[in-house]
Amino acid sequence: MIVQTVIFCLLLTFRACLLHERQYKPLRCAETNINQTRSSLLATCLEAKECYIIRPVGDCDNNEVCCVKKYDFQIEENELIDPIE
Repeated sequence: MIVQTVIFCLLLTFRACLLHERQYKPLRCAETNINQTRSSLLATCLEAKECYIIRPVGDCDNNEVCCVKKYDFQIEENELIDPIE
């Protein structure tokens, strides 16, 4: 009887942990730059008209989107890839 009571109490305490759902916290725009090695591809929160590449995963405030700037975007010569024919 005592064992059943102890098990029942343990189940009650862990029930809240087992039923608790994980809350999704979206990535901020700056957090999407963690593995980015090229400085020309670092994203910031901007208006959509100033964007070159939009990242749908970055979270921004107001009406801004997480994206790479349109100006100052240059591809280095060694990064150009010849088209496959």
